[in-house]
Amino acid sequence: MIRTIYIGGYSLSSLFFSLSELNRVRNLPPLMSPAKRDKEVHDKPKKWGRRVIELTGSKVEVNKKERLLDEPVLFVSNYQGPYDIPALLGYIQKPFGFFSKQKFENYPLWNQWMNSMHCVLMDRNDSARMKEAYRTGIHLLTQGHSLLVFAEHKEKGSKDLHHLNGEDLSMAVEAGVPIVPVSIDGTKEIDEQGTFRIRPSTLSVHIGSPIREHLDDTITKPQLIKKVEEALQGGLLKEDAEKEDQS
Repeated sequence: MIRTIYIGGYSLSSLFFSLSELNRVRNLPPLMSPAKRDKEVHDKPKKWGRRVIELTGSKVEVNKKERLLDEPVLFVSNYQGPYDIPALLGYIQKPFGFFSKQKFENYPLWNQWMNSMHCVLMDRNDSARMKEAYRTGIHLLTQGHSLLVFAEHKEKGSKDLHHLNGEDLSMAVEAGVPIVPVSIDGTKEIDEQGTFRIRPSTLSVHIGSPIREHLDDTITKPQLIKKVEEALQGGLLKEDAEKEDQS
């Protein structure tokens, strides 16, 4: 309970004291390159993410960092719980915006930071809004900004994935950018469902091999979905790293 109070208090105070920084990043030179701009904008969110995970008492191990690319990508990650975002923001050494629930547009300051980070709000139950979210995602990718979308999941904390949404992956096809699978494990151990208890955990973030076959039309959509699903599952089971070490 004490850790929960600390984390909530830190997040609220961090938002309040970020006003001057928010104003600064919203007024960056319009001709600044997307890569440089994203690095400037994400400095504060990265520090927030790291501090939140530190306050839980957890440790983070990032595997295969060398697979991160110096170009815009679509990250696709499994979902385990609310601590996925601070962990990924804080420990992936590449700025990205992310797809999130529409309700966050009503969160003061938080929504402004998300807008500055080029996050995309969505409602999977509203087809019209989803089409608009996908159009926004494709535009951002083609403009040089990386995005992250979470795979649909069976239940909170499950390692078994539902089939990926093919439209999510189509953004990478339409924008002509690689897909980078990211498998995260351990965040489900931090908070007990239905309680306010926080427990330290050891988190693993595994960067999968970039997928490019869709860029030259050598793979069908069902094959692409299967390839990304297998990469995510392999990262969770550490099979991907073991295969590479043996090759």
